[in-house]
This record gives sequence, structure tokens and C-alpha cells, in this order.
Amino acid sequence: MFALLLGMNYVGGVLQAKTIQKMANALRRDIGTKLSQLPYSAYHAHQASDYSSWLSNDINQIETQGFTNVYEMAGSILTAVFSMITLVALHWALAIATVGFAGLMIAVPLLVQKAMAHASLAVTEKNAAFLQKVNDHLNGFDTLLALNHRHRLVDAITTAQQPLAAAKVKQAKVQVIAGILGGITNILAQVGIIFITGLLAL
Repeated sequence: MFALLLGMNYVGGVLQAKTIQKMANALRRDIGTKLSQLPYSAYHAHQASDYSSWLSNDINQIETQGFTNVYEMAGSILTAVFSMITLVALHWALAIATVGFAGLMIAVPLLVQKAMAHASLAVTEKNAAFLQKVNDHLNGFDTLLALNHRHRLVDAITTAQQPLAAAKVKQAKVQVIAGILGGITNILAQVGIIFITGLLAL
């Protein structure tokens, strides 16, 4: 049974990766279609590096922060359904307690959901600004070389990466807080279920 489970995990992981890539490609195709339909002035309202960032970095963020989480949530829901069937078969009190603790575990991380959304948006914006500044200096390499100011390229990269790094650290802080809150509720739920099970056993 364990061998079967591991095999199914492998197949499921591969299928999930393929599906996520199809979804990401569909997003890129949609973005490309909309860009191709823009008039001249609207297209040049942004730098080409911004559009590249949308098609690369932003899609990567959506893959990791969005699609992957959706599939993990679907797996968790299915696990909860099958577990609930088992708990009801054991005793109705366990099923009710589990539903209550599950609701708590879902509600607590929602407290930082808005902050996580803001942090992710900030990373996207800072990454676009970083790419734009770096591309500007890379495109001006010949001028820097002619004026013997090539060190400005290093300075620009060093300066431009600071806001991006700060935004990523802030995003990581919010994610860590969400993880800690989830861990606390998880521990409370486990201890609570063990306590109720002990009472039922007595």
C-alpha cells in the first residue's frame, strides 16, 4: 500500500506540474494577445522590460503563490472528506471537534491574507522597477564605456536591488507569520483531538 501511495504521489506530482505549465502558458498567451491588440501609445506606456517581467517573473509568482496552492488546497479538502468519513464511523464527537478545529485552522491564516497579497504585489512592482533600471544601464553600456564610468553599472545594480530585497524580506516575514499561526492552530487541534479521544476511551 505504501508503494502504491508513493507511485500515485509521483504520477500526481507530474500531472500537476504539466497542468500548471499549461495554465501558465495560457496566461502568457492571453497577455501576448492583449499586448498585440494595443495601439501604439498604449503599448509604449510601459517599457519592454515591464512586459518581459509580466511574462516571466509575474507568471512564476502566480505559479508558486497561486496555482500550486490551489492544488494543495484541493488535496487537503479531499483528505479532510475521507478523514471525516472515518471519524464519523468512530464517533460523532470526534467528527464535530475536527470540523471546529478545521474551521479555526482555516480562519486564522486569513488574518494575514491581505498582508500577503500586498507583499506579493510589492515584490512584483519592485522587481519590474529593478529590471527597468538595470536594463537602462545595460543598454547604455557603450556610453559608460566611452566616458570611463563602467563602475556606474555596478552601482546601479547595487542600488536598484535594495528595494527588491527589502520587499522580498517583507514577503518572507508575512509568510513566516502565516506559517507560525498555522502551526499554532495545528498543534492546538492535534492536542484537542487527542484530549477528546482520551475522554472517549475513558
